[in-house]
Amino acid sequence: PTMSPSRIPFKTFPLTTRKLFHFQGSSVRSFLKRLTTRNLEGPPEPQNGSPLSALALNSSGKILSDLLLYKQRNDSVFIELDSLLVKRMMKRFQKYSIRQDVSIRLLDEWQVYVKGENDVNDTQELSDQFISFRDPRDSSLGNRIWTPKKMQQVEVLSPTELQTHSHNYYVNRCFQGVPEGYYDLLWEKSVPWESNYDVHKGVDLGFCFMGQELTARSFHTGVFRRRMMGVRAIDENGEFLDILRYEEGQEKKHLPKHGETIRAEGVEGRFSRMGRMGGSQGSVGLCLLKTKEAREGAIFYGEESGLRFKAIIPDWLDEVERAREARETI
Repeated sequence: PTMSPSRIPFKTFPLTTRKLFHFQGSSVRSFLKRLTTRNLEGPPEPQNGSPLSALALNSSGKILSDLLLYKQRNDSVFIELDSLLVKRMMKRFQKYSIRQDVSIRLLDEWQVYVKGENDVNDTQELSDQFISFRDPRDSSLGNRIWTPKKMQQVEVLSPTELQTHSHNYYVNRCFQGVPEGYYDLLWEKSVPWESNYDVHKGVDLGFCFMGQELTARSFHTGVFRRRMMGVRAIDENGEFLDILRYEEGQEKKHLPKHGETIRAEGVEGRFSRMGRMGGSQGSVGLCLLKTKEAREGAIFYGEESGLRFKAIIPDWLDEVERAREARETI
């Protein structure tokens, strides 16, 4: 199998596909505790607050949105999510906020930045106009910076530089199997464990939340035959295409489209369906795949497009699979 390559450096850049919400009020923790997969009523926060990876699920345990949370001491929580899901999630938050002491505000005037790993440290910064913390999902994703758009905190990149460094960040996400947003996590179809949120610390099972019962049951059965993994397009000779070459808006597609059914060469019959495609950029993307075939180095292809690719095995997969097998023998 093809193991995850070394991490690719990138400069600080604005992540325009993400938006911020701010929640405040005496009910904010109990309110969000029900609607997200992290227990916000835990121990007191450190001075600068706590960043958390989380999910919003429906009652069937299917993912509505991935979230990055930052909870503070003063009944205040910031949440980052995909910009394409803002209207849907605002409607959901408002529905459950009736008779709750919680205010909900979309921070349209704020911008999300990603700070490159070379500049990363473990310290957190917090002020009225600036929040910075290490990405809790994986260290290769650098630091998050949330700040008003008018606050020019970072170097301005040219369009070409912006495209290059945002793509490098995307490649790192693919290498580590970190799905993010609408195009990676299909609305009400993806589930937490197949989406690697056990690895990326996105779920607390010790309390009640929307979708908790089915999520806990699937965790304790220990059967995760599919995982969201990075993939790379291959040519007619089975060789990988250039991973760093990406031009926004390019007409030629190297990977199957979002949501396309994926099959494996040489596998026939009812077991031939391997998973479905998430998002992609150029020759790299994220795809839900059967781990057995991925680890055996299978060549996958899109059912409609016929586009071929191989999986990139994240460096954490062996350890996670051993832990799963140990749970099954208890």
